[in-house]
Amino acid sequence: MNKINIVIDRKSPSSKEIKDRQNFSKILKNYKNQKVDLLKKPLFYGIVGIASLLLFISFM
Repeated sequence: MNKINIVIDRKSPSSKEIKDRQNFSKILKNYKNQKVDLLKKPLFYGIVGIASLLLFISFM
């Protein structure tokens, strides 16, 4: 089993380190460029529905 190293009293980040990581324009850009999940597309449900109907009919 791996030993987990937990730092209890770590130093607080400086103001400069905090400002360097506050890149909200990059976050918004990445959010807008995200692809829609396949399971959330209506086309996916249509294809699955038709395939299941064809499978059901073929076994009758």
